[in-house]
Amino acid sequence: MAFLILPPVQFIADSQEIPKQIVQKAQAYQKNFLKDLNITTTASTVTQGAYKGAQIFNWDQKYNGILMTSILFQKGQNFNKEWMRTATLLRQEDCIHMGSLWSFDNKKISSFTSRVFNTISPVRMNLQAQFSDKRYSEIFNLELLEEFSKKNVPTISDIGRLYCKAESFNTQKNEQKTEYPAKPHRIVNINVTENSQKIDYSMQMASGVFGQKSKDINEKKTQEKFDPQKISKNFVEKIFPTLDDVSQEEFKITKRVGSWVYLNKGRAYGLSIGMRLVGAHSSKLHIIRYVPNPEGELDGSIAFIRHEDKEAPLVVGDILKLDNRIYPK
Repeated sequence: MAFLILPPVQFIADSQEIPKQIVQKAQAYQKNFLKDLNITTTASTVTQGAYKGAQIFNWDQKYNGILMTSILFQKGQNFNKEWMRTATLLRQEDCIHMGSLWSFDNKKISSFTSRVFNTISPVRMNLQAQFSDKRYSEIFNLELLEEFSKKNVPTISDIGRLYCKAESFNTQKNEQKTEYPAKPHRIVNINVTENSQKIDYSMQMASGVFGQKSKDINEKKTQEKFDPQKISKNFVEKIFPTLDDVSQEEFKITKRVGSWVYLNKGRAYGLSIGMRLVGAHSSKLHIIRYVPNPEGELDGSIAFIRHEDKEAPLVVGDILKLDNRIYPK
């Protein structure tokens, strides 16, 4: 049986002096989400560690999750009236962001549980946002993450990494061993600055293996109005075509140097050092290194040729596949 962790609601405000009635409304807000997820079982509570007070529920899903909720307050306004509520669902084993919403959305948190993240390579998003009102940074961050999640892109965020590292939750993980955190293939660096009610932004893509190799996704632009949904959608539409489809189990040789061949795929697909491949005419190879490939892609690998047919040696353009006798699916 999988479990769901519900940390105490986070209050995002300039002051920590939150009235008691607001705390009660926040707790009721969390209960509504549990109702959406059909969770009615009695919870256990974390009594020590970094996230003391978090509740743990059993739930009918294939993965362990963390449901984070927060309440944002309008700058300079009385705390007796909260301004906005948000929620985020994380997959706990690998910190993948399952989905997020804020109060202007009409989505239900339960819709995130059916999302599948197994065809696109992982992305890590680094958002550097400078707003006069910190609520906008929070909203923009969640909207970007949700746009990635809607396209089933496995996204690793600072939010997920923070909660997945909690020592209090380590004993709650499944017996199945998973690598934490999920390793990103692409790192997206987004910079946003508020300037006289206009939003300046830029975006770069880097490799998760070779962070020094980056490329601009778009030129610096200016938005007349801060529209987090519109800007986030534009960002993700530009990033999405650059991501690898990891459902294709084929690897093309892009360059050959002696007994080494460069491949057009690497870490994004899940190739690991030592993994074995096969090609035409009974050729046999294994992965020995991650590198950007010669065609300018950020992700690639090098394979060593262990055996090839002397009459039909491997050449650029040949297709290799996983050796399923060694690495069955």
